[in-house]
Amino acid sequence: MKNLFLIVQLKNDDYRYDQWRADFDAESDAHKLFMRGVTIGKIDDHTAMVAAEIFDKPGRDAYLAATAERSAALGIKNQSYVMIQISAD
Repeated sequence: MKNLFLIVQLKNDDYRYDQWRADFDAESDAHKLFMRGVTIGKIDDHTAMVAAEIFDKPGRDAYLAATAERSAALGIKNQSYVMIQISAD
C-alpha cells in the first residue's frame, strides 16, 4: 500500500476545479476499487490536490489507462508523488 499525493493541473481554460471535482466525485465507485482515505483540496481554479492510500496499484493503472483519452481531451495533467511517514508521533 502506498500513500499517494497528486497534483492535478487543469490545462483547459474551460475546464475548472468545480467541474473536475464533480466529475471526480461521480467516479467515486470506481475509485473505491483501488484507493481509500481520499482527501481533496482546491489550490485554485486550475489546480487541485488529492491525497489517498492506493491499495491496488494494478487497478489504479487500469483505471488511468481507461480514462487517459478523456483526461487528455479535458487537459488534465497529473503529477504523482509517494508520501512516506518520517516519524511516528
